[in-house]
Amino acid sequence: MAKKLIGDRVFRLKYAETVNLPEIGQAMDFANGEEFHIVAGVLYMKGYPVPGAMQRPIMEWILNNPTKFVNDNRNF
Repeated sequence: MAKKLIGDRVFRLKYAETVNLPEIGQAMDFANGEEFHIVAGVLYMKGYPVPGAMQRPIMEWILNNPTKFVNDNRNF
């Protein structure tokens, strides 16, 4: 099993952004205030898990750009 990049947390994007992630092979549009839920090392968006190949690149983008996000301190 792979090591978790991020523990159980919720990140909210401050501003809308188009992100080009070469690992995914396409640009992704994220809305202002979009939430990224990480639970048990799995990334969820809009209540659904993100496909496996997209998990790590998006989580690394979140970790590498902390000023773009609000850390939403929710208790799970």
